[in-house]
Parts: sequence; structure tokens; C-alpha cells
Amino acid sequence: ARRLNPNVISYSAAISACEKAKRWERALALLVEMRARGMEPNVISYSAAISACEKGGQWERALALLDEMRRRGLEPDVISFCAAIEACEASGERAAATRLYAEALERALLPELGAGGQLDLHEHPAAVAVVAVAFGLDRLARGELELPATRLEIITGRGRHSVGNVAIVKPQVEALLASDEYVELGATEDRTNPGRLVIPAANLKAWVSGQ
Repeated sequence: ARRLNPNVISYSAAISACEKAKRWERALALLVEMRARGMEPNVISYSAAISACEKGGQWERALALLDEMRRRGLEPDVISFCAAIEACEASGERAAATRLYAEALERALLPELGAGGQLDLHEHPAAVAVVAVAFGLDRLARGELELPATRLEIITGRGRHSVGNVAIVKPQVEALLASDEYVELGATEDRTNPGRLVIPAANLKAWVSGQ
């Protein structure tokens, strides 16, 4: 209205605002408007739009944006991947979420289950953590990873950095491990550290043998 031309930063901020307000349609419209004005969206613009799709339950659109980024020569970053994984997981598309997680691992963007039997997830979204645990356990079951000698440790954190200091990652990982598929693992809270879940090696070996 004041004849000032918005730039990529302005648009990216507006897309991010739409994401927080769960207005995914408006976020995507702003992305189109940027190009109409001769501006190329950057990684931040796309990541914000993917996050908006995640909030709106639009997992297919999130994946389409990720593909569009690649076609335009942009490398998705950890925020892009996390948002797309969250979108797929929230919509019950675990297979698609797992493929994205595997790709992010190849790019060294997300944590994976290490040789020592530890998976550190406390700095990542809960949906990403759930996919990471399921993926790691699947690799163990297929014999792609060596079984830990004593126990498997999953670091979820205590929620110290969450709003109200309420744990977000831990309850969702616990729910996954309590499901029919994984309940035999007997995952428990570490007695010395409530921010860790542990699975004894014996339980893990027995579970793998039954897969």
C-alpha cells in the first residue's frame, strides 16, 4: 500500500506467520506470489511453507514442496526434512516419513542409532523421534546394525526446554514402545536419568529373534 516492495525475507516471514496460524493455503499462495513478483523462494521460504502444510495435515503438498526445492536447485535442510517427516507421520504415512528420515540420515542431518546402542533425540520434534526409533529398531531386526552389548539407550530429554517444562518427545516414544509391535522389548525409564529410556540387550535379542 505504501509502494514498498517486499523482498524474500518479508515473504518468508509472512509465510512463517501463516504457518503458525495454521493457514497453509495462504502460505502456499504467498509462495506463488513471490515468483509472480520475480523472486525466487529460498530454503527458509520453502521450509516455512512445508511447516504450514504439516500444521494443516497436507502431507502430500509437503512432499511436493520438498521435490520442488530439489528441482530448483535448493538443498533441503534439517528444518525442511523435519517438517515433511512430521507432516507424513501426523497423517499416518509412516512409510513416507521413514523414506524421508533415511534420506536425511544420508545427508547427516538427523541422528541415527549408533554402534554403541544409543540414539539421542532430545533436540528433535516428537514425530521425528518416533520415526527414528522405529527405523533404528527395524534395522536391528533386519541385521543391518549390530545389537548393543548391554542395552539400547534412547535419549528423549526431560522437557526442560519445552513450554512449561513438559516433556513432549518422551511420552510419544513411550507410546510407540508400548504398542503391540514393540511391547516385548520391555522399555523402561532409566533409574538414574528420567530423560532416557532403556531396553536391555537380552530383551532386544529375543525380540529380534522373533521378527
